[in-house]
Amino acid sequence: MTVYVESNYLLELAFEQEQATDCAGILALAEGGRITLVLPAFSVGECFERLGRRRSRRVNIRESLREEIRELGRSPTGAPLSGQLRTLSDALVAGADAEAHRYDAVLGRLLACATFIPLDADAIRDSLAARTTYDLSRQDAIILSCVFAHLAATTPDRAVFINRNRRDFANHDIVAALDARGCALKTEFRAGLAHVTAALDSP
Repeated sequence: MTVYVESNYLLELAFEQEQATDCAGILALAEGGRITLVLPAFSVGECFERLGRRRSRRVNIRESLREEIRELGRSPTGAPLSGQLRTLSDALVAGADAEAHRYDAVLGRLLACATFIPLDADAIRDSLAARTTYDLSRQDAIILSCVFAHLAATTPDRAVFINRNRRDFANHDIVAALDARGCALKTEFRAGLAHVTAALDSP
């Protein structure tokens, strides 16, 4: 079975969000050779950019607090709060660094077991049409075009595209287009893992 994921799958694991356990279950199935896990290579760069912005925003918060922390530290009553704020602001940046390390670890595991769809001229060209046809952002149009291209090239017996971008991908036209290519759509990782597990258990 072929399972397609994209940027939010990687970030779910890196940020340890509420469905990270389900994402880890999907990854374990790929590492065990039970599914073919596929994602657009474009997603990797998109995640790098998101992680960078997240860390930069937290560094800016820390820097903007420094003067207030110094001022608070000059008075006996403000000193305890100053220390708490310093600890909190440092923790924000450390948390962003930890997320980046988790992302690198997940990416390393994916490189060992997953297939990355290259971003080539055809995919970019197709994304221009997909953006208009399905009213998608440029990034989502590229993701969808890559999935369509891989489906056309490999024609898997069973396939599912799992992501948490319900607002953009879960519209009738996209669902119909995926279905015509033999691919289901699941917009929750928990539901996606259940779908994959059921399919693997069926004859």
